[in-house]
Amino acid sequence: MKRVFAAVFSALLGVSLAIMLHCTFMIVKNESSMMLPDIEPGSDVVIYLREKGENLKKGDIVAYTPTYFTTEDTSPVGVRRIKEVKADTLILSYEMCTADDSDIEVPKEDILGKALLF
Repeated sequence: MKRVFAAVFSALLGVSLAIMLHCTFMIVKNESSMMLPDIEPGSDVVIYLREKGENLKKGDIVAYTPTYFTTEDTSPVGVRRIKEVKADTLILSYEMCTADDSDIEVPKEDILGKALLF
């Protein structure tokens, strides 16, 4: 009976940990070359979903939900670097574009998480 209990408990613990890990991280494919040299086109970016807007600072790379996206083939998740942190919003920019017209202002509630690996 102890072996059955241990097997069932181990299986439930493993499934619970897998679900928790799946709900904590997200993988986004970067399709743009605008984040060069840090993130190459076609590379996967691991996003930590628990880092939404509390501890973000200038220079962090974040994933966000854009207000629009152009085609069905593009990802509905954007990846950019934080240029400036304001009270309720973040100014995001690309790596390659130094022009201010490429910057966007995103509310902190639209931030999905912080990029960990790319």
